[in-house]
Amino acid sequence: MKPCHAVILTVLLFFAWGNNALHAQNANPADTAAGAGVKATPSVAPAAEAPAQATGTSLPSNGDIAGADAGAANEKKIAAEAVEKRNADLAVVQQILASPSITPEIKVSGNKLVTASGTTVWLQGVNVPSLEWSAKGENVLESIKVAIDEWKANVIRLPLNYGFWFGRGKVSDISNSQPVNDQAAAAYRQLVDNAVKMAAARGAYIILDLHRYVAPDAFAVEFWKDVAARYKDNPAVLFDMFNEPHNTTWEVWRNGGDVEIKHPGAASTTYKSPGMQGLVDAIRGTGAKNIIVAGGLGFAFDLTGILTGYALEDKTGNGIMYATHFYNWHKGWQKHFLGLVDKYPLLVGETGADIKKMPFVPAKNQEDPYTFIPDAIGLIQKYHLNWTAWCFHTHATPRLLSDWTYDPTPFYGVFVKEALAGKQFEMQRMR
Repeated sequence: MKPCHAVILTVLLFFAWGNNALHAQNANPADTAAGAGVKATPSVAPAAEAPAQATGTSLPSNGDIAGADAGAANEKKIAAEAVEKRNADLAVVQQILASPSITPEIKVSGNKLVTASGTTVWLQGVNVPSLEWSAKGENVLESIKVAIDEWKANVIRLPLNYGFWFGRGKVSDISNSQPVNDQAAAAYRQLVDNAVKMAAARGAYIILDLHRYVAPDAFAVEFWKDVAARYKDNPAVLFDMFNEPHNTTWEVWRNGGDVEIKHPGAASTTYKSPGMQGLVDAIRGTGAKNIIVAGGLGFAFDLTGILTGYALEDKTGNGIMYATHFYNWHKGWQKHFLGLVDKYPLLVGETGADIKKMPFVPAKNQEDPYTFIPDAIGLIQKYHLNWTAWCFHTHATPRLLSDWTYDPTPFYGVFVKEALAGKQFEMQRMR
């Protein structure tokens, strides 16, 4: 291994990267101690404007008014349907929560995931977001029910916030000196417990994702020691250690080292990263054997270092699955992650595209979702990559849902729903 060395990182308040600024058009800096990313925070409707004053401009026509009235009526109808569906889904959720777990344990075998009997398991599903930005979540249990029962997902990726997990709230710089709200922590953990129960009772899997950026820190170790001890006997749970590492080296990614963060207009800060191997060791130290997921560099897009000496070591568990995240501006699929498919199981932890262009990537670099999504799914199916589409939400983009009746978006959600139901897509060209 190369000697560890300090890595200089620049934190961008708005453009933390492509991937997770894409999660919200109206993005906020991530509340991380390790660095700033952009949270998958849903857009907030603007306040109503004051009535316009007459300035000699033409008044709206009767047709315009009629069209506006029809649009408002349709929105009201959809809202009513969403409430009706939510009430029906909640009744089913309670039934599911009372059911026993039926999910078999899986482990890594070569480049596949298998059960104890040797049956190959192909994980295909969606991300259900909001617990990374909201302690109460947004329709989390109902969404898991719909994703599994109606969209036919067999895995859910659930992004989490360790500030909420420990009852420290959503803050920009978590420290051990902050007061802990035990009641808030218990409520958050119960919601995560219920999400796990939902998946396990349906024979599905759930990937708990520490939704952080840059490089692991001491708080990530604290989080995984606690989470791994809680779910170490649950065969439905996988651990996605650190959402999207970036702006560091493979040496620091694996083995840890000093990470320096530069803050615009303020003094830089430095912390010691334990590296991804340090997180593996923390998890295994609890006795947890659950499969571990490890995202690569470049906001998890790049996995090249795994084949050049930086693969992680797992001596006592059920193995490690590496993760890539790619969207409709990423090029070089073969170079960045497909080289691993013959040796390791691979998870596409996030992928997607939206018709609304992302502000942090040049518009010309963002491929039309109507061509990108079928080819991305075709790639996934051709190589039997495990995958969780981003994301099962109405506002956090790229969005799979048109509204909370769970109608799929025509440019993205329709394709994913068809693929989860078994439709085959043929990749027309490699990116």
